[in-house]
Amino acid sequence: MSRTPSSYHLRATLTQGGRWQGTITELPEVHPTMRSLSQLETRVRTEIAQGEGLDPEALALEVTHHTGDDALDADAARVRELKAGADQLAEQARRAAEDARTAAAPVARRLLDLGASVRDAGAVLGGYSGSYIHNLTQSN
Repeated sequence: MSRTPSSYHLRATLTQGGRWQGTITELPEVHPTMRSLSQLETRVRTEIAQGEGLDPEALALEVTHHTGDDALDADAARVRELKAGADQLAEQARRAAEDARTAAAPVARRLLDLGASVRDAGAVLGGYSGSYIHNLTQSN
């Protein structure tokens, strides 16, 4: 993330005892220590906002995590990467399911108008349950 007037870089380092030490690249004098990452981020946002006269929620805060164990940091980065990919796929699946639902509603109505049962309409449309077809055709 490149630096804009309201963007900051927080390095959150796990210390002995499970506390998180924060260092803000742009404000080296600000370095709170908190018990949780969410507390640390809230504290950092508040301190930046007060010091810079900004809205804490409008700040772009890029957070990097460090545990002191390079292998663990690399493993955590890989998990974040995999999760981001899974989240993208889940969003694509959600949109595809919505597209299928939108397309299925008028076709299901036409099948029911021709006398097909809700169960058979569901089968014709790719395996929807009869109750799903019933709800789909009742709500639209």
